[in-house]
Amino acid sequence: MNKNNIFPLLALGACSYTPSDYEVDGKDLSGLITGKEYLTDRPLFWHLPNYTGKGTNAKVWQTPVSVIRKGKWKLIKFYEEKKVELYNIDEDKSEETDLFSVYSEITSKLKKKLEGWVIMTEAPIPSKTNKNYVEESRNWVIK
Repeated sequence: MNKNNIFPLLALGACSYTPSDYEVDGKDLSGLITGKEYLTDRPLFWHLPNYTGKGTNAKVWQTPVSVIRKGKWKLIKFYEEKKVELYNIDEDKSEETDLFSVYSEITSKLKKKLEGWVIMTEAPIPSKTNKNYVEESRNWVIK
């Protein structure tokens, strides 16, 4: 979710409206939050180009990623590990079963769309790996 999608959501939540001559590049996502709607008309993208958690009080360790969510599919591109993972969010909300190799055509299409979005938005790409990164810590919890 980005600022373009937050504005219509907040306007609706505040029982407000946007003027008819005000063009908003975004979608009211309140139906997704309440479970009454399923976003199918366009993918959602997010990009986290930095390392988080390590060296702080946080117990979470996240490496740089880009993500696309289209319908029931979620593809995550990990820059540190140079790999992608694919999940069917409808059936696997905890993202435990990577379907990358099972659905290679879906993986390929989503990866291409994600990489195109990263280029189009000029999102910053990590230029070097973190020498302190440890693969075992990618399981989200620092021990």
